Amino acid sequence: MVLSGDVTTENKLGTYRCEVVEADYPGGRKVAFAGVPDIGIEKAEEEIPPPEIVGDWEWRKET
Repeated sequence: MVLSGDVTTENKLGTYRCEVVEADYPGGRKVAFAGVPDIGIEKAEEEIPPPEIVGDWEWRKET
């Protein structure tokens, strides 16, 4: 099973639900299953905190 979708910069953030489950057959034929599972993905913009200096450190001097 492969869960796929198109995510581009134009897509809006939010939750996307499964709309169809289908089987791909040779020759490009697709057959949809009768039931659709209640699954989805969420596209969210992660907040990235600024870097922190941790531990002991010192400026390196060029020689």
